[in-house]
Amino acid sequence: MDSFGFAKPDVDAYIDCAGAGPILEQIVSMAKKNARIAIVAIYHKPVELNAAGFLSSELTMKGSCGYQFSDVMEAFQNVNRHRTQIARIVTHHFPHEQSVEAFQLAADRNSGAIKVVIDYDA
Repeated sequence: MDSFGFAKPDVDAYIDCAGAGPILEQIVSMAKKNARIAIVAIYHKPVELNAAGFLSSELTMKGSCGYQFSDVMEAFQNVNRHRTQIARIVTHHFPHEQSVEAFQLAADRNSGAIKVVIDYDA
């Protein structure tokens, strides 16, 4: 429980890979005291954040940018020159309603899955 008496999930760390503002706000609202948040997503718009919730839970948030501009350009060139066979890498697609199944498949080393994609309707 947090300091205000509400039950919170017993999760120590969250990784935001989505880049959707509402998800970050949900993480902050449900994270237990001293949880950590790593943001590896790319945000295209500013995000509002409940600072009171962030502060009262004493959260730690860290950003990450794992690619240099030259890495991104090389990846684009590989795709454009058909050096990267996307159809062979993306082995499975799931609608977001089947996210649990998608993660289970991705975690199963015997499934043959290489890249599992969860599709969201925009």
